[in-house]
Amino acid sequence: MLDQDRRTHSEAERAWLFRLVDALPAAAVYRLAQSPAGNSRFEHASSGFERMFGLSPELLRQDATPLFEMMGAEEIAKIAPLKAVATATWAPFDYEGPVLLASGGTRWFQWHSRPSKGDDGTVYWDGVCLDVTQRKEMEFRVARLEGILPICAYCKKIRDKGEQWVRLEEYVTDHSAAKFTHGMCPDCIAEHYGKEYV
Repeated sequence: MLDQDRRTHSEAERAWLFRLVDALPAAAVYRLAQSPAGNSRFEHASSGFERMFGLSPELLRQDATPLFEMMGAEEIAKIAPLKAVATATWAPFDYEGPVLLASGGTRWFQWHSRPSKGDDGTVYWDGVCLDVTQRKEMEFRVARLEGILPICAYCKKIRDKGEQWVRLEEYVTDHSAAKFTHGMCPDCIAEHYGKEYV
């Protein structure tokens, strides 16, 4: 009877944990199994995969290939050496990259997992996938305004990557979310209209 009570309690805790994981808005929790033959499938895939990628957990439990295809060959090639290091040392695996969704949009995801090895040689990856698209977009916006900008010493136009000289306001508007409104500083008012207008 005690064993039955423990099992019931354990199953209730497990069900609660799965409900909690499925409630995460921009995350998915998983256990990926990679057989010695190289076949991959998710033993567990939370409902976050459907929200974030449009792939049902049921589909991923059969075969992980649809997700890998969305990542693309170039990203898979970047992941391969990271996976090799993780499995050679059984260290955590961390990767961040873009995924082209079926809708045509691109979103960025961060993957954190830890590999372990089963008795039959299967490698298990227990981890979490986070949608980090908002953070990446912010990083891209900040990066667009970093670095040295060639600016005319007289008219203050900026030379862009196309070697065209554009007004400062136009350049900043095109490369950030900033909007401009115009006014006059006290020095310019005094110079152009007289000190009595300051």
